[in-house]
Amino acid sequence: MKRFSPSLPLAALLFCTALAGCGGSSKKQEPIGEIPATSTLDNDTVRKLLIKGARAYAGVLEMATQEKSIVKGKPVVRLDPKRVPTMGALRSYLLAAFTDRAADSVLFDLGVVEDGGKLWLAPPEPGDIRSYDESEIVGVEAEGNGAIVDVEIPLGDSGQTDELRLLLAQAGGNWRVDSNPYGAAEEQ
Repeated sequence: MKRFSPSLPLAALLFCTALAGCGGSSKKQEPIGEIPATSTLDNDTVRKLLIKGARAYAGVLEMATQEKSIVKGKPVVRLDPKRVPTMGALRSYLLAAFTDRAADSVLFDLGVVEDGGKLWLAPPEPGDIRSYDESEIVGVEAEGNGAIVDVEIPLGDSGQTDELRLLLAQAGGNWRVDSNPYGAAEEQ
């Protein structure tokens, strides 16, 4: 196992423009294309993977419409059927950034269900207090066809940090995020 400790901040990890209190950016986001599995897991590559995953997670939240319902006894909001008409379309959207396993975790975390031919999402909760724009990668371990990445993220202005472990894996000849570190801070 190789281990290195980059010290560059994750300045571009501002996925939470869809979440209240995260200080999103009004700049147009540069698209992040595929990251071939032949790419070295250097600071730049890891940062792009983190950003790509964060954008995909936030993108699902941004697809929420104003239509509300109750499914299986829980309140839900409808996902925009023009953007993701089926569960297959939503999974395809997530698989651009995540592995199958991580996409399943994101869908579960967000409470996505299909009911009556419609896709529903647990109402998004505002207030993710993690300051992604000030995050730092504190370590990366290569492991087989993947890597384990430790990221330290400040929790708002509290002076405290949250350390997350992110898994990366090779899928379809490209690097993908293989875990779901983007959920609520208290659940990590």
